[in-house]
Amino acid sequence: ARNLQLAAVGFAIYGLTQIFVTKLDMFPARWISADAFLAATGVPVQAIRAVMAVVVLVGMIRATQVVEAERQKQLLAAQQARLEAMEQIQVELTKREALRRELLRHTVQAQEDERARIARELHDETAQILSAFTLDLATLQNVLPDHPDVRLLLDRLQTNSRQMSQGLYHLVHDLRPSQLDDLGLVPTLNYLFERDFFPKGLNVFLEVQGEARRVDPILETVFFRVAQEAVTNIARHAKTKKAQIQLVYAPERITLKVSDNGVGFDPSETFNPPRGWGLAGMRERVEAVGGQMRIKSAPGEGTTIEAIVPTPEQLALPDEEMQA
Repeated sequence: ARNLQLAAVGFAIYGLTQIFVTKLDMFPARWISADAFLAATGVPVQAIRAVMAVVVLVGMIRATQVVEAERQKQLLAAQQARLEAMEQIQVELTKREALRRELLRHTVQAQEDERARIARELHDETAQILSAFTLDLATLQNVLPDHPDVRLLLDRLQTNSRQMSQGLYHLVHDLRPSQLDDLGLVPTLNYLFERDFFPKGLNVFLEVQGEARRVDPILETVFFRVAQEAVTNIARHAKTKKAQIQLVYAPERITLKVSDNGVGFDPSETFNPPRGWGLAGMRERVEAVGGQMRIKSAPGEGTTIEAIVPTPEQLALPDEEMQA
């Protein structure tokens, strides 16, 4: 404001000096002239005009500088507010992502706990009832008359009972394989491939790189379920007889890579439910434990699914400590 006032005063004085013109023989130039001003003040009116012009120029420059400085200050304040808002949004997004992962982790854990509970009940109750039923059938064979029709019926009942027992055993193993808790990931995967896929003509080759170690049980469960679903998809859709599993143990992460040379597919394709649920479930399980899942595939070029999960040092335990 002061700079503008200074410029205004200078401009007013400059304008006032314009009444002092060259002396002419006419009114009022005869008395109000540059010569009269010089005679009265001893200073040329042109000098006053030059000084006032400088005053006006300096005042305007300084006023412009002040306005520009204020504009820059407001701009910086706006940018700072914008950055703070973006940081706050990023913090909120990070919190929501962490909460989402924690909820997914709890969901996965709850699913596995429920699977384990159902498996125990089937093993401890239903399996015992079937065993007792089989023994009772054997007792009936010994006490009933040796009638062909009765013998045929009892044999058929015993066959059905054995098939039910075998189906129940497979169901219990699928719900929660006890080898995963007792032996770890690698032996459980080998058992899975030998039991479920080798008899179907799918040769699964498991390669382990690095030193295999026991980690958090939830991580082992995630890797087991991803491998199980991925190889199941190969058996159902890939139209190939070979699958390659690579399990890489690094100090800070574990990587599971499942590859095949089958028909492949377009990962960007939108599947109609229930198609695609298996891939979505694998991705959710991996992200629930802070990992990433990548899918590389193209029609006619096979498929590679890679799951990378960090394993903090505090989660990784030697086999001796896990078994203890």
